[in-house]
Amino acid sequence: MVVWPVSHCRTESHREDYVSELSKYIDVDIYGACGKLICTRAIQQTCMKQWETNYMFYLSFENNICEDYITEKTFQPLRYEIIPVVLGGGNYTRDTPPHSIINVRDFNSPKDLADFLLKLAADKQRYRSYFKWKTHYQIDGGNMLCRLCVALHENQLPRCLPEQIISITGSALMVKNVTMVWCEE
Repeated sequence: MVVWPVSHCRTESHREDYVSELSKYIDVDIYGACGKLICTRAIQQTCMKQWETNYMFYLSFENNICEDYITEKTFQPLRYEIIPVVLGGGNYTRDTPPHSIINVRDFNSPKDLADFLLKLAADKQRYRSYFKWKTHYQIDGGNMLCRLCVALHENQLPRCLPEQIISITGSALMVKNVTMVWCEE
C-alpha cells in the first residue's frame, strides 16, 4: 500500500524512526539502500510506473526539516497516480497543487496517519479526489532557470512564472525556494 524509496538511512529529520513506527500499523515497502527491495536511479522512471500500479501512497520524506525546503521527493510522484505523503519543512499548501499531498504534520502520530491512509485507501472516490487537481494544473518538470533564461534572452516570457521568483533585475535573478513548479493551465 505504501512505498518508500530511500538511500540515506540515518537522517537529521529522523524520518527512518517515523517510518519504523508507521510500519507497525500499515505495510511499507522500502526500496534502495535502506530496504530489501531494489530500484536504481537508472531505472527510476520504470520503478515509478510500477509503484503507481502497485502502491497507493509514496513517502516523500526529506532528509532534513528546513523551512521552505522541498525537493524532487515531493514533486516526482505528483506526475503519477500515487499520493505523496510528505514530511519536511516546506510550505506544502503554497508550493503544491491543492489537495494533492498528505502532510505528516497534520497527524498526531504515525498510528493516526496509518489509520487515515487505510480509511482513504478503502474509499476509492475519496482517494481519487487527490488527483482532481490534474485537470487544472500541471507539474513543470523542466529546468525552470534554464528555460527562464532562454525565454528572457529571446524576449519571450514563459506561459507561467513560478511564485519562487522574487525579482528580475538586469541579468540578476532573485529566487526563493527553487523547486519544480506547478502552474494553472
